[in-house]
Formats: sequence, structure tokens, C-alpha cells
Amino acid sequence: MYQRIYVPVDNSDYSNRAVEAALDLGRAFGSKMTGCHVYAASMHDYRFKQMEYTLPEEYLDETELERQRKIHDSLITMGLKLISESYLDGMARRCQDLALEFEPRMMDGKHHTEIVKDIQSAEYDLIVLGALGIGRVRDSQIGSVCERVTRTVHRDTWVVKHLPNGETQARDTILVGIDGSPQSFGALMTAIDLARKFEEYGLEALVYTDIGRDGMMTGVNIDATLKLAQAIRTPIIASGGLHNIKDVQSICAKLVPEGVIGAIAGRALYEGAIDFKKAQAAADKATEKPAIPPAAKA
Repeated sequence: MYQRIYVPVDNSDYSNRAVEAALDLGRAFGSKMTGCHVYAASMHDYRFKQMEYTLPEEYLDETELERQRKIHDSLITMGLKLISESYLDGMARRCQDLALEFEPRMMDGKHHTEIVKDIQSAEYDLIVLGALGIGRVRDSQIGSVCERVTRTVHRDTWVVKHLPNGETQARDTILVGIDGSPQSFGALMTAIDLARKFEEYGLEALVYTDIGRDGMMTGVNIDATLKLAQAIRTPIIASGGLHNIKDVQSICAKLVPEGVIGAIAGRALYEGAIDFKKAQAAADKATEKPAIPPAAKA
């Protein structure tokens, strides 16, 4: 499924988490991993030239200026390459520990431009990148590099936004948004493949949300949820569109026998369209097993 996975790195918390997420997938699929870092030596060269007029008069001779430019360019490029190598070295070691093939990539230029160009130059199956990098803007939810890369590339992309800490663990639920487009159908198929694969790693349940129905109270997407439940052994929690008791009864009748273990109600509860106790009672009644007569027990 994912034979080649590409991860831009910059040693930020989000980047490091993206590396770990990518390695989890790589371990499951035996993928070839590629890590990349973009440095901006050319920008430093441009800024140096802008500041040349401030140099002492003895350095303003064109021959001397050219010599200084070469020295500056060499030192900056060498230093930035060393930084890039140190960023990529951590991912290289992790790949070695997991016996995964690793390819390091380093480019000079504008970050999102070079990353997009590099992605488009090869047949990568998945891009995994952190939502924010070292140069993050305070209170921003997604960085400019992540946004531009995600909007531009025609590859499956996983944006890592959650950082586990001492109080919260890594998330392992998969939410699929369905809107009737070919891309959303592809997302469903991808979710099914991922769920099948990660069953081997103890995945306990999947929350399946039809994002087109979420909050609309138009009924749960029975057909799509049923298709997912029949495709995998992992228990499913249905979400999106739950409206009334009839929806609860429909879920119990059509989905529970196929491995759906629950449903999420949101707006219907807040607006009073459904009473939680009555909904739970209806679910219990619909799923209760008939009592075995005493004679049958004997």
C-alpha cells in the first residue's frame, strides 16, 4: 500500500512526531523511508550582498568582495548542510533500528518550493509532515510550509497535529469524511486497508464518521458503515447524523450484528431531538438476547 513514504524534517516537536508516525506505517508496510530537509544558503547569500555597502572601505574592492562572497557562501553552506545532516541522522538511526531502508535528501532553496519539487520528482505513496515547524507563528494551527505543500502535491498526505505528552497518549482512531466524491471513496478504501493492517498491532476500535452528515441529523450512513464493518474485524463506532430513536434501532438491527459496538450522538442530544436514557433503553432492548426457557437449559 505505502511502499515509499516521504517525511520533511526540521527537528521541531511536530516534525519528530511525524517521523514516529511515518515509522509506524513503514514498519507495518515494509516501506522505503525518505527524509528531507531544506536549508536556505541562497537566502543568506542574498542578504550578504544586500549588506555589502556597509563593509569598511578596504573590503569594497570588487576583487576582495568576490573573495569574501566565496568565503561566506562556503561557510554558510557547509554549516547549514551539517545542520541538515544532524536533523536527518535521527530518522536514519530509527530506520536502522527497525530494519527499514532510508534515503536522506537535502536541498537549498525556499522550503515549500523545494519540498514540492522533490516530491513530484519521484513516486512517493505518502507524505507525512508536521503541522508546524521551528518557525511556527504563535497560536497558528497549521504552518505555511505544511499548508502550501498539502495544497499543491497530488499525493496522500498525513498532517500530524497532535503531540502526545505525559497526560495524553498517541491517538489511534481513524475518522473518514464521506461526501460522495471519488476522493472520499478513496479515503474510505484507505481507511479499510489501514484498519486491516493495524489490527495486527492491537487496534481496539475505529470511529467512523460521515463528515457530510455530522451535525446534520439526517441519519447515520448505514451503507458505508456496514461496508467498513464487514471489511475488518476491528469493532466500529458509528458517527455522524444520528437523529432519533429510529436511527438507534436501525443501527442495532443492521450494524450491531456486523461488529458495530456503539454510536456517537452530538447535536441530537444538545437540541433535545433524542433522549439519552430512552436511546440507551432502545438499544438495550434491540440487542438483548432472548431468554432461554428452563426446559431448554436442561
